[in-house]
Amino acid sequence: MPADFSRIRRFLPSITNDYWRQNISAVLAIVCAGVFFAVRLNDGGIADGENEGWPGVPDYVIQLVLPGWVAFCAIYCGLTHRVFAKMGPDEFLETARSKARADKKWWHSWVGSTDPAGWTVLGGVVATALVVILAQNGYSREDPIYIFLGLAVAAGSWVLMAYSYSLTYMREHGAGEVVDFPFDEQPVFGDFLSHAVFVSTFLGPQARVRSRSVLNAMRTHALLAFMFNAVVVAMTVSLLFGTFSG
Repeated sequence: MPADFSRIRRFLPSITNDYWRQNISAVLAIVCAGVFFAVRLNDGGIADGENEGWPGVPDYVIQLVLPGWVAFCAIYCGLTHRVFAKMGPDEFLETARSKARADKKWWHSWVGSTDPAGWTVLGGVVATALVVILAQNGYSREDPIYIFLGLAVAAGSWVLMAYSYSLTYMREHGAGEVVDFPFDEQPVFGDFLSHAVFVSTFLGPQARVRSRSVLNAMRTHALLAFMFNAVVVAMTVSLLFGTFSG
């Protein structure tokens, strides 16, 4: 048992690397989507024909991507929170500095590791588009599980955006672009997550920024959050209206 635990401890530091968390989450999400697909296929819940909302794409493709994206959001955010939230102020600050100094390898973009505020938001937009297609197909009237999947995709994409920008603010802080919080203690990951949530919900930032790069990141974050929130609200209304009117 001690030997196994030591091996786990040696593996944990690598999970602070975005590349590993993203790809570990992707592999586990594929497994979860495969299990969901197999269960639905066995129950006769997977159609073979083309869908109405996206001609040329079989139904089973969309019905495989939806649970996969939900699983990815949950696993990635869970790993991120588990790794960083347990750190004390000193350990967190050192980790933020090391991540700010880390060199980005050329091959990272080919395997999914790019700026957190980029690919995750892009993925959220794609996932939201799939949910709109889901509503157009009327799956929610035929099987209530797709109401849950649609809402889970929307919620998961929103949470993923908040976690992505919390990592962005953490890196900027570690690089010396100080984000001042209204308290004397050293900030921890939860503080940057709260800051990202406040910006995403338009409650207003609870921290003062002292660099143009952080201000630009907050501006982009607020604009993307505005567009995303508008899409989420419209999509949710569409799903519920389609369900109850059917």
